[in-house]
Amino acid sequence: MPTGGGRFEGIADVRDRFLPGFYEALDVHVLPEEFISEGEHVAVVGRLQGKTRETSIPIDVPFVHVWTVRDDRLERLRFFTDTATLARALGRGRK
Repeated sequence: MPTGGGRFEGIADVRDRFLPGFYEALDVHVLPEEFISEGEHVAVVGRLQGKTRETSIPIDVPFVHVWTVRDDRLERLRFFTDTATLARALGRGRK
């Protein structure tokens, strides 16, 4: 992610290290369109829509979240999106 991707352990780590940079750079909404479940996995297909905070460049990129649910708890999230488009919108990629 151009806003500070990586590996995050636990909700506190996501809250303290990932979300501040993400929401500092982007004013977006996560819009789920479809939920697909199989066993302990749930995939959410949708779009990330909004704009960059600094330059108001529109953002509209697809995403897929793949959640692992065990013992009624969200255990893991894998997040896939068009990071090249986000990087360009944020001025951090090739134009």
